Amino acid sequence: MFRSLSVLIFGVILVICIANDAAASGVNERMIAAINRYRESFGLPALREDPVLMQVAQARAPYYDHHSLGQWSWEHCHRSGFAGPASDNLCQGAATPEEAVLDGWGGEDREKNPAGHNYQMRGYMNINGRWVDQHFDSVGVAVSGRNFIAIFGRRDAGGKYN
Repeated sequence: MFRSLSVLIFGVILVICIANDAAASGVNERMIAAINRYRESFGLPALREDPVLMQVAQARAPYYDHHSLGQWSWEHCHRSGFAGPASDNLCQGAATPEEAVLDGWGGEDREKNPAGHNYQMRGYMNINGRWVDQHFDSVGVAVSGRNFIAIFGRRDAGGKYN
């Protein structure tokens, strides 16, 4: 009887874990789709999902901070093997990934800058007071509760990791 109960409990836990992974995957896919729709409206190419950026986004999602886990997001990306430039967008309190993309990152109260609203999704980074188009080609996203994160990056010239 104990063995049957243990197998049953293990099965329930496994089903819950699989369901949570599937739900997170669906939310992540929706967020990437929303980001790419936004980029398309500016005539920019779609970003591709990057496994390293996805891993870093997942680790950083619980923290609403650009400098979480003792490092900036770009440092975390580099230490995880992503060689190119990287930057993050954070949104807290959105109900959906689409809301995070359109309102949280692209809303009217977003910091004014020469690159316009939602500058990271369009490829811009402010480097030493100068706006530089990084030509991002990759993205990693994650959600933790109502914390949304997108990490944008560009692979090095060879498209490889360190």
